[in-house]
Amino acid sequence: MKFQWRMPDKTEVTIDHPDEIARTINDLKAEHDTAVSDGSIKTAAAIKLQYNDQLKQWGACMAHLYLDKQKELSALITRTKQALAWWDELSSHDAGAETLSELQEALLADVPANRMPESWIAASWVINSDPNFRPPSDDLEAARVLLAEKLSIASTCVQMANSLKNKFWNGERPTQGEIDAFHAKFAQLQGAEHDSGL
Repeated sequence: MKFQWRMPDKTEVTIDHPDEIARTINDLKAEHDTAVSDGSIKTAAAIKLQYNDQLKQWGACMAHLYLDKQKELSALITRTKQALAWWDELSSHDAGAETLSELQEALLADVPANRMPESWIAASWVINSDPNFRPPSDDLEAARVLLAEKLSIASTCVQMANSLKNKFWNGERPTQGEIDAFHAKFAQLQGAEHDSGL
């Protein structure tokens, strides 16, 4: 993800992470405190204006960062729900069914029309070629439990990311504890993804 940043000297640059703005904010804070100590009131006030502008830009970038996380997590939730639904369909499939099911059509929506499989069996083979939807070869029920756990953690992460995004948008500064809690939960999700194999 990239961010547009207007530096204190008005130079417009593209950066990889809002931390680059945070470093400038810290530098401006130090310069402001020095100016105050030296009695340079007007200089301190001018620095304060730059500090406030940088802080506002940093907050907007952080809001976009967590919005991006929210979208990523929402896509993961959708994909996980689809995988669970697909596994259920595989388990209960009517051997006599020939045409594609609605779920299959949804899962194959990104396949070009001229490449679309025409039978349920062929569609199943294509879907199962994707590791995001391929059922496990051994214990399906245990895999379902792991996916359900991943789904639960991801849902919590979405709520936390949304809360952080809204606070940054509104000019509030979340506590470090709130930010750390999100990243701890996100790390837990990554562990659950590893365990589930999806």
